[in-house]
Amino acid sequence: MHSNYDQPCWADSTPDLKTTQLNMNSQSINNKKTDLLNIIAQSQPDIIVATETWLKPTVMSSEVIPPNYVAYSKDRTDGYGGVMIVIKSCCLLFK
Repeated sequence: MHSNYDQPCWADSTPDLKTTQLNMNSQSINNKKTDLLNIIAQSQPDIIVATETWLKPTVMSSEVIPPNYVAYSKDRTDGYGGVMIVIKSCCLLFK
């Protein structure tokens, strides 16, 4: 598994503000956590939009995303559906 999550994002390195985005229908992020972390490490997206996360509100975002990303999610109590928007920390205008 790759662990280089420190590559600069657009806010720090590119004056034209280009972003990279990863869109995914995850159908259970918990079951694909290793694959997801590998994809993030390889592609270094600034923004990740995940649908069908299948996470319950009791699962912390930090359990499924790298530490230098911030997640905003809407989980369902039944553990199905759900969405998550993940943004690289250095790309946030307000923390």
